[in-house]
Amino acid sequence: MLWLSVAEPDLTVGPTVLTGGRVLAVAEDHPLAERGTASLEDLADNHVVDLGAHHR
Repeated sequence: MLWLSVAEPDLTVGPTVLTGGRVLAVAEDHPLAERGTASLEDLADNHVVDLGAHHR
């Protein structure tokens, strides 16, 4: 679950409309390499590149 990054009274939270798998590729000595999962919060201080659907 993602929390809203802003507190705006006119924003509405509703049902999930999109889900999909992701793959995280990091160097073997990266702190996240030994974990089985990583959240978006875990990635917040890292540079992230989304190659988009055409690279899958």
